Amino acid sequence: RNARSSITQRSLALRWASTSCALSSCIRSLPSPPPLTTPLLPDEGEFPWACSIEITHTHCDKEGMSVSDPSHLEAQLASQIVTLWRSQTAPFQAIVDDYAAVLQRAQESHVRAAQLDREANEARAENDTLLRALEAAKRGAVTQEEFAALQAVLTRTETDLTAAYKDKAMLAESSLQVTQQLSVVRDINEQQTREIKEAEAAIRTLRDQVRALRGEVERLEESVAMAGKEAEAQRNDATVSAARAAALEADNAALARRLVELKEAEIERMNDINRQGEEMLTSAKRQAAELLASASAQARAAGPGAAVASLERAARGLSLGEAAADALPAMLARSVPEAHGAGCFGLAFNRAGTALASCGADKTVKLWDAIAEGSAPMATLHGAFEGLNSVAWTQDGRSVVGAESRSALRVWAADTGRLAASLTGHAGRVTGVAASPADAALVASCAADRTIKLWGLDRGFCTRTLMCHSTCNAVAWASGAAGLASAHFDGALRLWDAASGRQVSEVAGLHGGQVCALDVGPSGVMALTAGKDNVVRVVDLRALRVQCTLTSRHFNVGGAWSVVALSADEHHAAAGSADGSVLIWDLTKPGTAPSRLSARQAASPVTALAWSPIGAPIVTGSKAGGVAFWDRAEDD
Repeated sequence: RNARSSITQRSLALRWASTSCALSSCIRSLPSPPPLTTPLLPDEGEFPWACSIEITHTHCDKEGMSVSDPSHLEAQLASQIVTLWRSQTAPFQAIVDDYAAVLQRAQESHVRAAQLDREANEARAENDTLLRALEAAKRGAVTQEEFAALQAVLTRTETDLTAAYKDKAMLAESSLQVTQQLSVVRDINEQQTREIKEAEAAIRTLRDQVRALRGEVERLEESVAMAGKEAEAQRNDATVSAARAAALEADNAALARRLVELKEAEIERMNDINRQGEEMLTSAKRQAAELLASASAQARAAGPGAAVASLERAARGLSLGEAAADALPAMLARSVPEAHGAGCFGLAFNRAGTALASCGADKTVKLWDAIAEGSAPMATLHGAFEGLNSVAWTQDGRSVVGAESRSALRVWAADTGRLAASLTGHAGRVTGVAASPADAALVASCAADRTIKLWGLDRGFCTRTLMCHSTCNAVAWASGAAGLASAHFDGALRLWDAASGRQVSEVAGLHGGQVCALDVGPSGVMALTAGKDNVVRVVDLRALRVQCTLTSRHFNVGGAWSVVALSADEHHAAAGSADGSVLIWDLTKPGTAPSRLSARQAASPVTALAWSPIGAPIVTGSKAGGVAFWDRAEDD
């Protein structure tokens, strides 16, 4: 029994020692609670950061001057910042309260742990006492009653130890929960600290912005003051300028009236000059007709029939009576079927109307007597290397200029027939040539290289080049500031200043297709054009508008080219058609059907056309190379 009791006492002592050690280590492992800190939220009416904010609020009084009210905007901004602080910290108040409660619970846990420590120490002391008692019992004789009492004390001690273990387990679980809550609270605290730092940075940024705004406001105030001064100066300048503008407007009105009066006087003077010129021309032609009629009567008495017929034709050509003016070419007077072997592409009268030049694909220019009858040319001019597309007489009638397909112009002396000059410079086929009506040494040409060139025959080279947006098919001289008129592949008619080389105006979209032909009347202000749309148009070059549009079911542009011509009095327009006929419209009677000149034999498309400056004849050239002279009827 003594041995059993000794073993029992030793096992109880070991269990009590291990329990005490475990309880002590568990209590020591608990983290110490952090000290309580001051509340994060400021007291009512208290602000954690001191900031001095001074804002100048600028508004305008009745006179438009700026007034400063810094206290109002400062109070408003401070109220907004406090409101922002409270709105940002209010969501974390509950978390802070929980954190305080957790700290309180942690303190209570520590107190309870200390109490349990004391109880454990007391239990260990009591255990030690019991062990000593057991040792003493071993050494002495122990009665059954004492052993039972000791057994009861041991049982109570075990019960108390078990209860202590349970309390320790519960305390450890509670400590673990408190530790987890403390970790969450620490995270929340760190997040709040970061947010507070961000808020402080934002406040510093706002302060910087406030300072910048203050400087900007000061600069704006200075600018407003300066702008006010400038506005006042500008108002004064505007008043002076308005007075000056009114004076200038009055002067301009007076100058405009004066200019209109001068223009009207100039127009009246030009009309008088034109009337005098017409009267002089009429008188000269009447005298020439009388002289020719007298010569015709003398020649008829002499007997040579050919001379008589020639003089009678000249007299009819120079007659300007009403009957002669209304009489148009109506019959084929003569025809030279093979004047140019591979096609006739250019015809031109000299200014007197007594000589005609023709050119074609046979590389020659032929000069014809426009009055005398006969099928042989007066002269044939050689020297071209390629076919000729256009021909023109110079203003003095001494030279003939031909446009060659080989990018060159050839100039011949009309009296000798010798080649006088070759003008090169175009980069493409030369499509047209026109001699100046005012300068015998000035010639204009156009080519497929989209250029118009002005040539000085006395110099022998190009004096100016005009660049075009589209290929130029024909060129003619016009009066006024324009100087030149050109017809283009894009359907436009363009006017140029020959002196400066600038394009001064344009009639865009004149034809639906390319403009194939162009002729300008003797007045220089009326142009006649024909296009691939089988339409002939009369254009006023002064107003840049279409006066009338001429069409006919017989008019058709067969190939790439067509030809048109205006009469000397600009009352009639002629156009050659692809069926070999010539259509003549009366421009004084818009809407009337054109008269039609047509040969009986099989006809070739008309590729060249010229109207004599003395009224008759009309000469046409065909694609087959023939040249035909159309004159008035014998009874006219």
